[in-house]
Amino acid sequence: MTATKIKTHTVEINAKDYQVEGDHITLAQIRQLGNIPADHKVYHEVPQPVDDPEVTENDRIKLHKLEKFYSVSPSITGGRV
Repeated sequence: MTATKIKTHTVEINAKDYQVEGDHITLAQIRQLGNIPADHKVYHEVPQPVDDPEVTENDRIKLHKLEKFYSVSPSITGGRV
């Protein structure tokens, strides 16, 4: 019997690469991998001209290519960290 190989993807969180098993990632996984505090907002970087969407607790993001995420401190009102 052949074991099913779990696919891994590279994700970038705050400019650092991480390996993720499976085809999806959640906010909890992003926070854990990137050591992101609960009070920081997390955004999924997408091509312009669309604004980067905030990742919420209910999101389950399908991983295709190198997906990029970044966090923003509550003390910052705009821009990227």
